[in-house]
Amino acid sequence: MDEIPHADYLESRARLLINLFWVADDYRIEKGIVRPLMAGKPVDPGMWPPNARRYLPLSRAELPAAFARAESDSDVLSLVRTYGLLGYKSAFHFYELPGAVGYDPRITTGDPVSWVLAHARQIKLVMELAEALGDLDRLTLRLEQLAVRNEKGVHLVLAHAYRGFLHPAPVQHRRTDNVRRCALEIIAHALSPNLQGVARTLIVEHVGPGLGLSNTFKPRNLMDCIYWMLADAVTAGMVQQCAHCHRPFIAHGKTRYCPPLLDQQGISPCMNRDKQRRFRTKARAKTLRAEGLSVKRIAKQLGEEEGNVRVWVNAKVRRAKRRRRIVKPPPR
Repeated sequence: MDEIPHADYLESRARLLINLFWVADDYRIEKGIVRPLMAGKPVDPGMWPPNARRYLPLSRAELPAAFARAESDSDVLSLVRTYGLLGYKSAFHFYELPGAVGYDPRITTGDPVSWVLAHARQIKLVMELAEALGDLDRLTLRLEQLAVRNEKGVHLVLAHAYRGFLHPAPVQHRRTDNVRRCALEIIAHALSPNLQGVARTLIVEHVGPGLGLSNTFKPRNLMDCIYWMLADAVTAGMVQQCAHCHRPFIAHGKTRYCPPLLDQQGISPCMNRDKQRRFRTKARAKTLRAEGLSVKRIAKQLGEEEGNVRVWVNAKVRRAKRRRRIVKPPPR
């Protein structure tokens, strides 16, 4: 069993959500249901195996973006092998079940793949809209993909995934000239209902010199955590586009690349790939310059800015000039 890093606990505690989640040894898909396996045998998703790996979801900033990339059965398997089940079985409180007409209580062995993919598509749409809020041209193009025209006008139609409902429901939003308002309404409509599973609660802990009560929030499942994290990021304007893969992600500080996944160590894979690409592009620019091509032509051929190419091909000249400008101190 892995120990929880203290920094992860502090970050989760600051955000008032400190629930641990577990990851099984492996997972497999049977009849459209992804099931957890421990020592090669299926286990109950509601149980906590003693030797399962555990982690704090609120300390994983990459979680919503990683979830949004799930587009197939293999992607779902990769996701749950890293972060565990999303929690279909515990999507609703017991007192909510009579009104949850779209929920199937007979599914108790794992998560329906179709349910996971429906929420992944919704998370992806929300992140793409949130990232494009500062660029009205890109925002308009993204909303145009949702547009349906009929005799009553233009509507934005999307499949709305709601908590534990097995199938998404089509929802129409009227298209107006205010593109930003349309996007914000879609984001709010997608996120707000999926935050209802998180409940406020009190815990007893050391507060100051003695014991006291503290506020915290308790999610029903991992899906609640993902929507909670995304809602925080959207309202804070933290959804940005990766400088390498151009996918939206939740950025902290001046981060320009997707953060590493839970099972990855070190720097961001996107940042590493971008450095390797720039190294190859820089070497290619120098080779083309040695062959006599102009800076403008090199920039056009490589798809780079002329300023960057000029810096790359003139690096040796600048270093030589700096060396000539160095004035040696007089001998004593």
